[in-house]
Amino acid sequence: MHRDSVFVAVPNIAIRPIHMDEHEWLTIQGPKGNKLGGKVLTPAVRKHLLEVTRLYASSLQTSDSVKPLKRVVDRIDGWKRQTASLRKFIWNKGKSPSARSKYLFADWDAKLEKIFLEKPCNNLEIQFPLALLDRVLKGTILVSEIVQEQLQSDTESSEQKKLWFVWAATVFSILGKAGVSVRHPKRKNLLLGPVQLLSKLQAKLPAELHLRRTQDSFRKGAVVAFKIRSGNPTYKLERILRRWSRGDFSRRFGSPENSVLRRFDRLTEPYSKGRKE
Repeated sequence: MHRDSVFVAVPNIAIRPIHMDEHEWLTIQGPKGNKLGGKVLTPAVRKHLLEVTRLYASSLQTSDSVKPLKRVVDRIDGWKRQTASLRKFIWNKGKSPSARSKYLFADWDAKLEKIFLEKPCNNLEIQFPLALLDRVLKGTILVSEIVQEQLQSDTESSEQKKLWFVWAATVFSILGKAGVSVRHPKRKNLLLGPVQLLSKLQAKLPAELHLRRTQDSFRKGAVVAFKIRSGNPTYKLERILRRWSRGDFSRRFGSPENSVLRRFDRLTEPYSKGRKE
């Protein structure tokens, strides 16, 4: 997603099945797996690698799934003004909510729903239905302010441009879990076999997702991805990949994924200013 656009629908581009035939797998791993440190990729590992690659491919945006951020924010602002005016007109005891109220809530999304939508009607609201409507409108205004804040924060951090690293780190993590060494045991450089496998998988992706285009930039990107992968379990990386591929870049307070994302932010910081190689 570009810095000035936001998802307004789940990306639903038709992604061709990502497939590698037996000859391609044998070429990648070499005779008896000698290109992967003597490890032969099992059918389950092959399937897993293709699944996460297709998941990354599904992030490709279509023109009908995004809109300009400024237009979206302006429309929400206009709706908030109209809704606040309606509240004043229908019930004069309401108080305008502030986005800062979010920080009073732990698990704010669940509690807002409980307070403003699921809470049973009190005697006043039973007697005066417009008081009930006022409560619901107050909750929707507060939710819209929180969403606006998240939209602007998410696009500023340009996670979509850095999604490649999450995918590549997941690929390396799957290989490591299968017993395939990605880095030379006595040196800091990555082994050629796993990097070539990553390159082969990238070749199966739509061209728009080939963010590391030159051989040198691809190698540097692979090193960053390996550092992100190190010490992080596959399921955490895959969970982030799954959410981000849907356009959900939210950061959840207290989430076990945050330790992964802190390292991710530090390692991909040079790529956060729109740099694209």
